[in-house]
Amino acid sequence: MKKKIMLVVFALVFLLPAAFKPVAALEGDVSGPEGTKDGVVDMFDIVAVGNAFGSKPTDPEPSRWNGDADLVVNGVINIFDLVMVAINYGKTGV
Repeated sequence: MKKKIMLVVFALVFLLPAAFKPVAALEGDVSGPEGTKDGVVDMFDIVAVGNAFGSKPTDPEPSRWNGDADLVVNGVINIFDLVMVAINYGKTGV
């Protein structure tokens, strides 16, 4: 339980402020209907991160690893990557 609380606190303190900063690249835009970035953070991006959830680049083949889904660039697809998609959900690129 403490671990979950710490994850939520970390997300609120370190990731939530990123939602209020202008971003050059649209963080959270992982995939679109064609399988490539489409300039919109939407359900396709949630699915892409969800499919890769828990994977690492060192996982044996066939791997679910998707480097585009590692939004916080820590070498594992985890809750922090999903939070980044959630923070930017609905945003479109400039």
